[in-house]
Amino acid sequence: LYDVLADFDGRMALKVLGRMESSPQYATDRDLRAWVNLNRSHVYGIMGLYHKANSITGGINPNTLSKEEQLHYYQVSFENYAKIAEYMSDIDVVQDEEKQMIVLFDSIIALQPEGMGRAITMAQKEVYLGNATDAEEILNPYMNASGHTDMREARMVMAHIYQLQNRRLDYIYELARVATYDIRHASN
Repeated sequence: LYDVLADFDGRMALKVLGRMESSPQYATDRDLRAWVNLNRSHVYGIMGLYHKANSITGGINPNTLSKEEQLHYYQVSFENYAKIAEYMSDIDVVQDEEKQMIVLFDSIIALQPEGMGRAITMAQKEVYLGNATDAEEILNPYMNASGHTDMREARMVMAHIYQLQNRRLDYIYELARVATYDIRHASN
């Protein structure tokens, strides 16, 4: 529910985080502090305040976090760097951000358990590097896992793979399957 709020209304999400920050548990629970700060960074990233978002994640030492919050840290950091790389025009900055993104991909993959979620991240890295064939080989074994919670994300990655391979009809087909999934789940 919080993730939906963060994407929908950043100011309200920041208010929720502020209330959590003022709770007694915030002072004693390191993972709660990390969760609040990482989500604040995420909201700032959504709002386009990339440097503010990165200053928050830059102030967190991931080695002091639980494994779950380490994964959260790397995912938020990755999202922030991806947005900066997407919107920056300075080639030197973009190249630095791209190097950092590969490090973050590797950190996320190292923390994820074997399975579809990890395969999706590995395929996303290969897509990012332009290796569509490798990405497809990684993801194909999971594409018939009906009812899996990550299937929507897997189909989006597969659509990007097809786009890289100039397989326009397959690309459109996967996007249509994602749209169908979204429509079915929006009514629930």
